[in-house]
Amino acid sequence: MRARNLLGGSAYSPERLKLIYLAFDDAWAGIKPVVEDTPLAHDAARLKLANLILEVAKDEDAARAKITRATSNPDTAGDTA
Repeated sequence: MRARNLLGGSAYSPERLKLIYLAFDDAWAGIKPVVEDTPLAHDAARLKLANLILEVAKDEDAARAKITRATSNPDTAGDTA
């Protein structure tokens, strides 16, 4: 539950949050079988997974913003910084 609260507390649109939740659920389904079967281990793994997914979402937003900046100003389109 804490992991979903962490995801839900992020500053993304409802549509983006839906995708984030789907990514979390899909990833959790894949790793749950290899996580120790205790509530503490599940909670720790789910929190770590939630943080990783939010980090990826943030990186994607940063990449999107960089592309938008580069394409909105033709004079700097070749800049990489």
